[in-house]
Amino acid sequence: MNLQKSENPASAPVFHLNADPEARPGGRWTDRQLSFGLQARDALHLTYVFYEWEAEAYPGFMGEPWLHIRLDHQSFCFGNWWGWKIQFDPGCNLPNRLAYAILLEKKDDQSNWVLDPFSRVCAGGEYWNRPVCFQIEPDSYKLQQINRSPGSHFQGLRRLAAIKPQEPVLRPNRPEINLSECIIYECHVRGMTRLAHEGMDRRQQRGPSRP
Repeated sequence: MNLQKSENPASAPVFHLNADPEARPGGRWTDRQLSFGLQARDALHLTYVFYEWEAEAYPGFMGEPWLHIRLDHQSFCFGNWWGWKIQFDPGCNLPNRLAYAILLEKKDDQSNWVLDPFSRVCAGGEYWNRPVCFQIEPDSYKLQQINRSPGSHFQGLRRLAAIKPQEPVLRPNRPEINLSECIIYECHVRGMTRLAHEGMDRRQQRGPSRP
């Protein structure tokens, strides 16, 4: 177990960092623990940079990193699978939501910012119907959101992955009913996705059905 402090003096969360070969793909936030799993071939280091993300950003927004974790291949990689988790101390004030990006470093000083391919929620993309992107300063990891120029080539990330604590799903207990007493509904995806008037128009075009 490795006890560490964030380099951001404003919040300075204290946490315990551990390798986790059983980490599931993407990120999980349960109570005061964050865990991440990612497949990255030929990577020497991964750096996860987190930002407080209470609300959507806007063009011109600049944010300081809340926390960044640099992982080495020897300690946190199992084959091609990277897995790790951190446990925050009880006294740390945690944000309600975090956005993060991943810096992937390979041989010959090759490095790229990537979006977690397993993230369930992303931030960015557009702002008031205008394309935006994120830029991260290489040394300080400061984040800036800017308007993205037209075209497929630009400097920056289209989106950031976002994560928040998992909330327990409250589901009612399944009633104990015999199958013979149940009413079974069957629906087809194609039929359920048509507009209400489409089926009528098509039937009218085909003409009356014959017995």
